[in-house]
Amino acid sequence: MEVLENDSSQTNGVPASAPRIAGHRGRGPGGFQLLAGGPAFASTGHAIPSVHKGRCTPINPPRNVKTCITVTYAATHPKPQLTDVFASALPIFTRADLLICAYYPDDVVIKCSNNGNYEWHDPGHPLLLNIPFPHRHPKGEYCARTFQKMANGSEPMVGKACAPFP
Repeated sequence: MEVLENDSSQTNGVPASAPRIAGHRGRGPGGFQLLAGGPAFASTGHAIPSVHKGRCTPINPPRNVKTCITVTYAATHPKPQLTDVFASALPIFTRADLLICAYYPDDVVIKCSNNGNYEWHDPGHPLLLNIPFPHRHPKGEYCARTFQKMANGSEPMVGKACAPFP
């Protein structure tokens, strides 16, 4: 599946081009952090830069769902530390019964939304999945896959986005 690159590499926060919503803390529908907290500090008192890598599927009819993933890690030397995996599925045109799952580079499921159960979402209202400090963090492409339960009972994958670590 085609993926649009939205590489938001940035140290000490979020890129200037990221959308910001006044008074809102957290992540937006595209899976990007809207307001950055301060940088992490090591025991030495020095800031540890964080890096955000994000990608989304393109929105082209008849595709109804935009799938995004963002991988955040501390740029520690010599080994970067994965701090967060965030995935989102955003219905664009019509209401959809969705499930989103995040995967390690070796294709093992990290976690699925709503304990693996489908949820109805209206256009413009994303299904969100945040995984702080995943259990393990191998290098490679982390992926989010969105599945939609159809009227005929089928559950096809309707979106996939991957982002690299580190």
